[in-house]
Amino acid sequence: MAARTASLQLISKIHAGDRRALDTLLRTLHSAPTVTALTDSTGGSANDTLVAVGATNGSDVSAAINNNFADLAAKVNALRSALITAGILP
Repeated sequence: MAARTASLQLISKIHAGDRRALDTLLRTLHSAPTVTALTDSTGGSANDTLVAVGATNGSDVSAAINNNFADLAAKVNALRSALITAGILP
């Protein structure tokens, strides 16, 4: 709870224009543990679309489910890469 309070105080200072608070927050974020990329072993194909999966008791819908997980893994990895490129994550 203390960390959350400290973070909220920093955000409030940043919102008020305190440049040192922004530097503190960025240093804290940059020193965070490295976030590793997800390994996609689903066998699915990512295609930027999460598809509706029908009833699982009538036919094999595992391909649709695996494709959905592949889509999510691809997006999480893309977000991670963007945050690293922006210098927000180490």
